[in-house]
Amino acid sequence: MNNERALVFLAEDDQDDQITFLEALIEVNLAIEVKIFENGFSLLEGLANGKPPSLIILDLNMPRLNGLETLTELKKNEELKDIPKLVWSTSENSEVKYACIQQGANGYFEKPDTFSGLLVTIEDMMKWIA
Repeated sequence: MNNERALVFLAEDDQDDQITFLEALIEVNLAIEVKIFENGFSLLEGLANGKPPSLIILDLNMPRLNGLETLTELKKNEELKDIPKLVWSTSENSEVKYACIQQGANGYFEKPDTFSGLLVTIEDMMKWIA
């Protein structure tokens, strides 16, 4: 059995959301290693300079490269096509969700407003890890 922890790349510019995300992962007791990036641009740099992740999670609203722009860039790289990409955002706009899926997102999750809701969201997101 492989004991290596799955690697998740999280692009999220809000430090409170970063901390809450990590706390929720601990709470659901998943052995996941998370690398956090402040924006899509730094996530792309991280992809170019290391081991590829098992899952990429993108906030939609970030400086430099937002989630949708980052998806567009990720779509250009054939080597990344099999890595699941999820968007999480406060936006409930169905057109935005559709645009994200069109640009290669495997799923779109609205950021919950409760910690218990976040636990459920995290569990659903981690199902994308093979």
